Amino acid sequence: YHPRVRQLRDQRSGRQQWAHRRGRKQWYQRRVLFFFLKVTQTYAMPAPNGVSGTLYTYANNPRAQLIQIAAEYGGSSVKVSPDFTMGVTNTTPEYLAKFPFKQVPAFESSAGNLSDTFAIASLVGGSALRGESEMTRCQITQFMNTAETSLFPAACQILYPCWGLMPNNKNVIAKANVQFNDYMSSLESYLNDKTYLVGEAVTLADLTVAMYLRDMYNMILDESARSKYINVTRWFTTIINQDEVTRVVGTTALCTKPAQFDAKAFAANHPKPAKQEKAKPEQKPKQEAKPKAAAAPAPAEQPAAPKKETKKPFSDLPKPKMDMEQFKRLYWNAETHEIMQYFDENFIDGEWSVWTPTYKYNNEMTVTHKTN
Repeated sequence: YHPRVRQLRDQRSGRQQWAHRRGRKQWYQRRVLFFFLKVTQTYAMPAPNGVSGTLYTYANNPRAQLIQIAAEYGGSSVKVSPDFTMGVTNTTPEYLAKFPFKQVPAFESSAGNLSDTFAIASLVGGSALRGESEMTRCQITQFMNTAETSLFPAACQILYPCWGLMPNNKNVIAKANVQFNDYMSSLESYLNDKTYLVGEAVTLADLTVAMYLRDMYNMILDESARSKYINVTRWFTTIINQDEVTRVVGTTALCTKPAQFDAKAFAANHPKPAKQEKAKPEQKPKQEAKPKAAAAPAPAEQPAAPKKETKKPFSDLPKPKMDMEQFKRLYWNAETHEIMQYFDENFIDGEWSVWTPTYKYNNEMTVTHKTN
């Protein structure tokens, strides 16, 4: 080729290569931008809300754990006080100056002090957890209050005997189980077509109910019990396995065998007071006997008035076979079939009488021991 032709050909080839390289670069930049937008749309990290402070609580407090989980979602910095001792720290003048009602957990920050679990969780969790709209906030508050007044007390009465914190009162535990099962049945029906309690994302409603149910799923609700609450179990495992939750409480194992009353732990938590020996009175030195004076003549004895014998009611009746004190103890603490077995074996017609009352408002007779 002519030198000029070769020069033009080389210039053209260089422009093509440069254009090709520029196109590849633009294509790569567009791909990176698309990938970044797709990732940010799939999962948006919570924005820090700038709340930081110190949380005063004892170890393994589910209310404090709820606050710490909310802080994980809200990007808040919550530091747990390492020197807190329940019953000691919250009675000091320094603590009462900040939190006059002695409540635990309590939160101290530069913005102010709070001593209510839900108030603290709402602050550190941010607007996404506590609800964006007025109606959403009301619905979240509704679930939190219902869990606090209905779910948590019943769960505590079932769990405390297993930890040795309460005596094994079968009557109390039976009533708590009825209250707990009623709550779970209502929740099972509500979650039939829902993933979360309020809206389409995790809120304080989900975190509160899940944390109050955590020990029940871990210690009491075995596989047969969980089979009654399929929707609740599905929802619970979704919430309790969130990254923000596991960073605070770790992995929650589901119960395989229900826990029972721990008599050893109860004896350790409630030791009997030691008997105090009475101090012996000091013996005074004996005084020398003084000579007795001449005795005066004794007056004539008067006959004592006859004592009136006090007769107890029904004391002349023979002792009945059925011991009423034993029957009352069984009535308050034993199951119905045990009570009726004792009654059938020991009741003798004529020793005791049985009365059947008729009530005017039978629809109000919901508690058995108050109607018999």
